[in-house]
Amino acid sequence: MSALYVPLHWLGILIAFLCIALAAAAEASLTVISRRQLNALKHASRASMVQSLINDAYRFKVALFLLNTLALISITALTFDLIRNQPALVELAVVSTLALVVIMLGEALPKAVAVRYPAATAQFI
Repeated sequence: MSALYVPLHWLGILIAFLCIALAAAAEASLTVISRRQLNALKHASRASMVQSLINDAYRFKVALFLLNTLALISITALTFDLIRNQPALVELAVVSTLALVVIMLGEALPKAVAVRYPAATAQFI
């Protein structure tokens, strides 16, 4: 592998991971945000965009699902390319760790924060 090859893989993994976290937070915050909180956001510049996402929930969910799927495929492909010539036990350990990190930090944590602070998260995303 060249000197630039590995950092680009890590950058791709980081970007895909951020996409997963943002998609999880967006889905959670816009699912639990109340009408009262949404009305309070009307003074914010993004309130109309948040309202349109909530009104067209099917397209919003499909877009998040596609983003999440593409990001997971990218993370998996880039990770397997990085560990391609490693022993099977190392590959198993890396893939298991990757699965735990994606579930805990890419899905659970962003959703927990978004459910706790739905208005702020909806406005941020």
